[in-house]
Amino acid sequence: MGARIASEPFIWLDNTANSDELVGHILSALRDEKKVSPNPANWSDHAKEYLRKIGLNKEKELYDGSKYVQIVKQGKIISFCPTINLPKGGFTNISPQKIAVAEDDDVIKIKLALEDAFNLCE
Repeated sequence: MGARIASEPFIWLDNTANSDELVGHILSALRDEKKVSPNPANWSDHAKEYLRKIGLNKEKELYDGSKYVQIVKQGKIISFCPTINLPKGGFTNISPQKIAVAEDDDVIKIKLALEDAFNLCE
C-alpha cells in the first residue's frame, strides 16, 4: 500500500447515499481541525488496521471500481483533487489539476465542485 494520511472517524456511506449527504460529512470532518497525521512505527500494521477500520478485508477491495478524490483544506480553501485508479492497485494524482472552493461557499457550489472532481477521475 502506498502512503496515506487518513484520519478517523471513517464514515461508511451506502451506495445509495446522495451527494448532499456526502458533502455534509466532508464539511463536518473538515471542521474538526484537531486531526494529527499518523506516523506509525510499522506502516504495514497501520495499513491492515486502516482496512479493518474502513470495513474492508483486502487492499484489492479498496481499488476495484473505485474513484478517489483527495480533499485538502488550506486555510479557508477546500480543494478537490481527482485521481487515476492504477491497474495494479492504488491511486495517483491526475496532475496539478484541482477544483477549489471556499469553505463558506454555499453547499450547492461545494457539491458541484465535488461532482466535477469525481467526473474527472479515471
